[in-house]
Amino acid sequence: MRLLYLGSTDFPQPKARAIQIVHTCHALARAGVEVTLVVGRRGGAPPQRALRSYGLEPHPLLRLVGVPILRIPPSAPPRVLRWFTRLWQASYLVGLVGVLPGELLGRRPDVVYARDLRTACLAAGLTHAIGARLGFEVHGLPSFEVREGAGRAVLPPSAAARLRSLEAAVFAQADRIVTITECARRILLEEYGVAAGRVRTVPDGSGVRGKKPARTLEHLPEKAAVYYAGQLYPWKGVGLLIEAATLLPNVRLVVIGGLPGGRNGVPDPQLAELGRRADEIGVGARIEFRGYVPYGRVADALRGAAVAVLPLPDEPVARYFTSPLKLFDYMAAGVPIVASDLPSLREVLCHGENALLVRPGDAGALALAIERLLADPALAVRLAARAQRDADGYTWDARAARLIDFFEAGAESSDG
Repeated sequence: MRLLYLGSTDFPQPKARAIQIVHTCHALARAGVEVTLVVGRRGGAPPQRALRSYGLEPHPLLRLVGVPILRIPPSAPPRVLRWFTRLWQASYLVGLVGVLPGELLGRRPDVVYARDLRTACLAAGLTHAIGARLGFEVHGLPSFEVREGAGRAVLPPSAAARLRSLEAAVFAQADRIVTITECARRILLEEYGVAAGRVRTVPDGSGVRGKKPARTLEHLPEKAAVYYAGQLYPWKGVGLLIEAATLLPNVRLVVIGGLPGGRNGVPDPQLAELGRRADEIGVGARIEFRGYVPYGRVADALRGAAVAVLPLPDEPVARYFTSPLKLFDYMAAGVPIVASDLPSLREVLCHGENALLVRPGDAGALALAIERLLADPALAVRLAARAQRDADGYTWDARAARLIDFFEAGAESSDG
């Protein structure tokens, strides 16, 4: 099989979007698929060299193509920076126009894959003209999120309506639609009328390689260290964990994440705000902000964790569309988990079996669950061991196998 992945992301890029894309493509290549990944070129070095920043080596079946993209200096006026995402996307689409005909007509892929609506629309006509199939991966539905209420998507009704039309157009043209949660799949079936045979749930995976030894009562971290690893945006819930620290006076928090080196010497604004808030409420001395850690080193960074936390708030993206990389990395690393009780997370986690689930947005409930695991080592070991076994089903290789099955066998069955 030959697959052309239209990445719609910078490369290299520390955010989860790029991590998910490059690990999926590398796993597909390891499984025997000839993969071409088209990304926005960052810097002058060939994209292939950047694989090592993700803990990956070049693979003969994975080819990376970098297209020139618009770069906006941080000194640009705020009104320009606010439009950065749209301007970047426009420049990527322009670059894609230059390479897409050659990739499609010259290399003749069997599947063209995208996770951006406009990119999929751009590629659909020529993809079908050469007899290839169009695959689309759903990571959110902005028009649905707006309708559901407060969340990250803040759009006027006219913009939401245009997005709904664009979503419907892509879903009508896509031969294969992949959702990363079953919640999202049900929304496509019920709200968008997508035929069940054309959509399948394929969750994300973990980059933690090799089986870590399961924890035992004799081999627990010496200190009560509670870890968070991931991005620091407000909608990730790190602020709630800091609030919970006021109720855990004997606990040390370790927060891993943020922009690598700030941005052009400017400190990461989220990291700075979290540090300010921690000092303001009197817990700053007990919180270690480690900053950015390359994805390939996250597993080693988690070794000292007594508990790992996933404190997502109850908002539409988290509720329906998230398949967090950090969750699967926590599981594979064999760390006991406390997570928000959300429908998307309940597809992977079961309270009292492989994690403790707590009411989203409730710092008290979060603190009580952390305290419970720290006070009951036997429970912590049992939950962590079950989660680690479950993680075998959420590797990047497992994800690649599910995708290949969907692409090759069609979608006669609607099972995830």
